[in-house]
This record gives sequence, structure tokens and C-alpha cells, in this order.
Amino acid sequence: MALDPNSEEDFEYLKSSLRIDLEDDDLLLKRLVGASQRTLIGQIGPDDNIFYDENEQFDLATIMLTDHFYKTRSATIENVTSIVPPFGVNMIILDLKASYRVHTRKVSDLSAD
Repeated sequence: MALDPNSEEDFEYLKSSLRIDLEDDDLLLKRLVGASQRTLIGQIGPDDNIFYDENEQFDLATIMLTDHFYKTRSATIENVTSIVPPFGVNMIILDLKASYRVHTRKVSDLSAD
């Protein structure tokens, strides 16, 4: 998988991207990364162990969605204008869906040969 929360380097990159210095929420963040990735994969297409590897768009969407989940994790939120995922995440999902279709066609064409 692309962004691996169990990798020290990837996890520090995530925390730096989210501007989180403390270690209090490390376990929560790791779980949120997994939830974000499962959410994205569910909307784009199943993991074939190739498409999502080293996919910078997928990593960016993972970081953005993890940030959204982290900031809106309360069951009750006051004075919030919107709790829907950021527009950028939806834009990346649409782009990745198209790329995923092309990818799966190429893989199936190679399998047919």
C-alpha cells in the first residue's frame, strides 16, 4: 500500500503534513489512515497490489481525508459550517476512478495475451 502508517517515515510525513507535533493521538491517526484508505479504495476500486502503490494522488487524498476525519471526529460538533469531506478529495477520487479503469483494462489486456 502507498502511505503506510506503520512505516516510521510515512507516519512522520503524515504528522508533519497535518501539523501535529504531539504523540498523544498517534494510535488514532494510524487508525484514521486505515479508515481513509479503505474509504477511498471503496469508492475507486479494489486494491490489486499495483494501482495504489506509490500513487501520489492516492497518498494526497489519504492525507486530506485523514485530516478531515481527525478534525471532525466528535459525534457532536458546534459552530461548524460543513462536515463533508474536502472538495479536493472528491476531485481526486474522480480522477483516480478514471485512472483505475484504464489501469484495470491494461491489466486485463495483458492477462488475455
